[in-house]
Amino acid sequence: DGVQADPASWRRAWNWDPLILLSLGLLAWLYGRGLARLYAKAGAGRKVRLWQAASYVGALGVIFIALISPVDALSEELSSLHMVQHMLLMAAAPLFVLGSPTLVLAWGLQEWRKGWGSSSFTFAFRLPQEPVLSQPLLVWALFAVMLWAWHHPVLYLAALRDPLLHDAQHLSFFVVACLFWRVCLDPLGARRLCPAAAIPY
Repeated sequence: DGVQADPASWRRAWNWDPLILLSLGLLAWLYGRGLARLYAKAGAGRKVRLWQAASYVGALGVIFIALISPVDALSEELSSLHMVQHMLLMAAAPLFVLGSPTLVLAWGLQEWRKGWGSSSFTFAFRLPQEPVLSQPLLVWALFAVMLWAWHHPVLYLAALRDPLLHDAQHLSFFVVACLFWRVCLDPLGARRLCPAAAIPY
């Protein structure tokens, strides 16, 4: 019947989706594993600082609130909460980027690197650093188009009706937001914008 917009009902409306929980758990475990290995090799706080690791954990926490907490259930009843959910997903992106996930997750997947082959592994983890996805204007346009397109009435209503499409909407918001913020904030980004350009961007 949906979740009514009253505190007594939505406090119980937690979305314990196993796929989302498994994904968040896997991302947390791989990051912790990679960070432990990186610190064992380079020393605690080297390469990736503790505040960066805290940012990554914060990103997972924000995603948890957006997709697992009653915010998700109540968003089906209130369009304002639906927008809040979208903003939370995009707010998680800068925290995620600041955590240097590419570097740390690569350390967490060290065994797969040996089994998969160094060339394909390196390609997979260096792909987001390639010039096409580092062009500020292109990424800005992609972010704007994605945000506009999903809020077109046809796609918006279709996403509300189809759970898989709704999941795709959430994933695309998060991914394009990560690309957007990586241009400004990536600690390892060689093509990161200077502050004077990043502020108007």
